[in-house]
Formats: sequence, structure tokens, C-alpha cells
Amino acid sequence: MALAVAVLAGAAAADAKSPATTLVCGASACRAADYDAITPVDSQPFTLRAAPRAAPFYTAVITGPAPAGFCWRLVFVPSRRVLRVENAGTYRAGDPVAGTYWRSVSQAYARRFTRAAAGLAPHAPAARWRGIRRACATGA
Repeated sequence: MALAVAVLAGAAAADAKSPATTLVCGASACRAADYDAITPVDSQPFTLRAAPRAAPFYTAVITGPAPAGFCWRLVFVPSRRVLRVENAGTYRAGDPVAGTYWRSVSQAYARRFTRAAAGLAPHAPAARWRGIRRACATGA
């Protein structure tokens, strides 16, 4: 868990230098979203969680520009209040970071993400959780 927090903190520091591209997606559409609404770096404690049972969900992709780019592919399951974070980019030039984990989210985070996804129909529950196929702007 400490590694995940360190990686996210590093990406947040890289992001402070230039804006990240943030998309939130439902079943049939994606749209730009406010980075602060869905960033997994929210200074709230969290616990690592097992993958939840199938439920409606939203996805999001946050990318930071190269050369210190990063890419997070997110799956948010509102009814379970869990978030899947996939680190699929770099947070320092040339330093690849990879890893996927499920984590709890605070009630405040759940509200922010739900507001960011307002008007989008969620993805239908799937028998198995799969990775997000949307490419990262950083090329990851």
C-alpha cells in the first residue's frame, strides 16, 4: 500500500506542473471531467479491497503529459464504494510504473465521482472485471 501511495503522490507532483487530461466514461459515452473530482489522490485514508461482485460501474482515464507523464485507468463501482486503480504509465521520465489494485473510497470521493458522471449511463455489470482498453495519452 505504501508503494501505491508513493506512486500516486509522485504522479500528483508531476501533474502540478501541467494539466492532466481527464475523461469519465459510461456505457455509451465519455466526456471531459474535472481532475480534482476523480483523482485517486484525495488525502483520505483507504484500505486495499478485493474485487467486488458484479455491479454497474463507470470508468475514467487520467493522463499527465510527457515527459513526466502518468496514466491512471480507473473503474468506480458506486454501489460498492470501491475504485480500481491501474497505473499504466510513468511518473518520472523513463520510469515505468505498473500495477492494479482495488481500494475503498471515502463518501466525499464517491459523491465527487458520481457528480462527474451525472447524466452518463453506467456500464452494465460484467461477469469478470477486465482492464480498460482506452489508450493513455502518454502512450502507455
